Amino acid sequence: MIFTQYHKKFPQVELSLYMAPTVDQVSTILEYKVDGAFVDGPILHPEIVEYPVFEESLVLITSFSPEPFQLESILHEPLLSSFAHCIYLGRWQRWLEDNGYASMKVMEYGTLEGVLKCVEHGLGVTVLPMSMVESRIQQGKISCHPLPESYGKVPTVFIRRRDSYMTSALSQFKELVGITNL
Repeated sequence: MIFTQYHKKFPQVELSLYMAPTVDQVSTILEYKVDGAFVDGPILHPEIVEYPVFEESLVLITSFSPEPFQLESILHEPLLSSFAHCIYLGRWQRWLEDNGYASMKVMEYGTLEGVLKCVEHGLGVTVLPMSMVESRIQQGKISCHPLPESYGKVPTVFIRRRDSYMTSALSQFKELVGITNL
């Protein structure tokens, strides 16, 4: 993991990591509270510089079932989220709407772990990047269903304020991540 490598190489640098919706991360950047953030892009804000890092593939996550997936079987289920304004759920809701289905009821839970435990036990479904749930798939705890390409690909970008000072720590971090022209 990037953060582990960075911490081992530069143990004297304080590195904070917190998960928050993209809109909150953008606010912290605009308010000069953090130097940089990984967010779902694109952001397209005049005061923010963004750099592509990688692309995520979104999947609809249901409790494990050996049976073939039937969309109609989950439409009455709650759509679970760990925070409001989740871009991943928004992509799914837009696909439903574009294909003539009603939006699903969203229920918020305090943590991602709580959401995944609820899904495992059949208490709802969610949408997340495949990279976040691969181990649970291998353990047979959940089933994943890819979203169609135009809805299921989300770029992850690194952002910072256009007018912020480039610290040595941030410069080293961008090199480790492989970001050029930061």
